[in-house]
Amino acid sequence: DTLTFTVTFDAIGTTIMYGDVNEDGRITNADVTRLKQSIAGWEVEISEELADANGDGRITNADVTRLKQSIAGWAVTLGPATT
Repeated sequence: DTLTFTVTFDAIGTTIMYGDVNEDGRITNADVTRLKQSIAGWEVEISEELADANGDGRITNADVTRLKQSIAGWAVTLGPATT
């Protein structure tokens, strides 16, 4: 199985991997879990920028759905380019 995602760079050359909610360098179900915990109000650390998987500027269950679609291999884009 192959997972394809978009990696962009910010103005200072830092890699930005949308969907990598826990910033471990991978996009996995651990990111889905952490995102769901955050949305539910748990005190967990996330990258709000990377958690906005559908690029609408908000962190919601729509981001969970987009992230799960990407992990499942759907042809979706993660991050701002999706709006």
